[in-house]
Amino acid sequence: MIRFVYCCVALSLGSAFVPQGMAAPVDRCPSLPANSDLAWQLSEGPDFSVCYATSAKRPTSGTIGVYLGFHPNFEPKEGQALRSGTIENTPVTWYRKQPASPAFTVGAETIHSLNPHVAHIWVLAPSQQELVKLMETAEQLRFSKPRDP
Repeated sequence: MIRFVYCCVALSLGSAFVPQGMAAPVDRCPSLPANSDLAWQLSEGPDFSVCYATSAKRPTSGTIGVYLGFHPNFEPKEGQALRSGTIENTPVTWYRKQPASPAFTVGAETIHSLNPHVAHIWVLAPSQQELVKLMETAEQLRFSKPRDP
């Protein structure tokens, strides 16, 4: 009986450490478009999650990254805007991002407000053509899961 009580206490404490305003780990990454060949990998911090989407078939074709949390490490800079876009019917502006990896030569990033937290989304690619494709894919991300009626 005591083991059962300890088990219940441990389970309830474990669920208390899911950051407020964030979903359970399975639901942390946004939904990818159905026609995409990308898959998510999740990395978790104390009060944030970072999702990385890459293609298993073409791993060098680029990546989409999504930071989900309250304090993104990104501030848009004047004169660095690339183009406008929309994510979940919300207007966004894409800005130039300098890739840190030599595997990628071009990048772009944007911010998407999710109330109460924020999605900092970036794409990195080996060419301008691949960058445009990944930006279009990123604009199809869905952060809210459809609910059953």
